[in-house]
Amino acid sequence: RGLQAAVMSSPSAFHGGDVASAIQSARASARPLLIALHPGGDDARSASLDAVWADEDVRGELGDHWVAVRLEASTAAHRNFAQIYPAHASRVPSVVALDPNDGSVLFASGDGDAETSSLGVGTNAEATCGRLRETRAAF
Repeated sequence: RGLQAAVMSSPSAFHGGDVASAIQSARASARPLLIALHPGGDDARSASLDAVWADEDVRGELGDHWVAVRLEASTAAHRNFAQIYPAHASRVPSVVALDPNDGSVLFASGDGDAETSSLGVGTNAEATCGRLRETRAAF
């Protein structure tokens, strides 16, 4: 219950359940897990990330090949994520791709991460979709 993920009101490729059920779903379907960490509220950075998730190609990639969860900062789910991945959870907004079987980080991109931010992951739909496809192919 404390791991309840926020569900976007518009149709999206985000898992509608909690983090535990997302992990179970990713394992059962042999898909990588994507955690989208959002500041919440009307933050402009969150709106920018939402625009990426609304892109048709990104939504298709996530819906067809990933299990994706959106976590809002300052929620119990985000705090629980931060206990396991403190360095990644401290960057909000950010995107973290995980292997659901062992929890290893496949890639991470976030505010203040010059290497991946310069690649447009999480801020540019085309770059994000490319990175998702590349990561999935290696998974």
